[in-house]
Amino acid sequence: MRCEDARRRLLADVRDQEAGRHLEDCAACFEALESADPLTEVLRVSRPADAAAPDLTDAVLRRWRPAGSAALPWLTALLALGAAAIAVAVELAAGVQPGGLAGPDVALAALGDAVGGMLTALETIRTALADTPGLLTVLTAATLGVCALWVRLTLHVPQRRLVR
Repeated sequence: MRCEDARRRLLADVRDQEAGRHLEDCAACFEALESADPLTEVLRVSRPADAAAPDLTDAVLRRWRPAGSAALPWLTALLALGAAAIAVAVELAAGVQPGGLAGPDVALAALGDAVGGMLTALETIRTALADTPGLLTVLTAATLGVCALWVRLTLHVPQRRLVR
């Protein structure tokens, strides 16, 4: 069907399937019909102007980290340091025999009895690592590295940029 025939039929407001199929495939006829429709111009004029979306980054970060959480980074840093101290203590304690803490001093003897079961487990680990003492040092270094990363991420929240 030719464009002139399709436009004439469609403007005559007759339900013509052949003209409708032509309209689906022909952009020029669609534009011509749309420009002839008075409602199109009314809708175009009444549409609100495009407005830029507000930047919500600061508002989201304020809600994510409330103002009262100033002590949270320091608490996290203390916990990380505590975890690192425990890792170093475990490495040092792994080299001690289970009865090594029980000496002539009564306080150390009580401490040795309290942690005797834990030291027995550490003795088993120490025996397993006897041929590879460097492995325990590597594990301690990895723990310290994770703790340092944890402290860094807690004190300095990474800023994300929205892709526009």
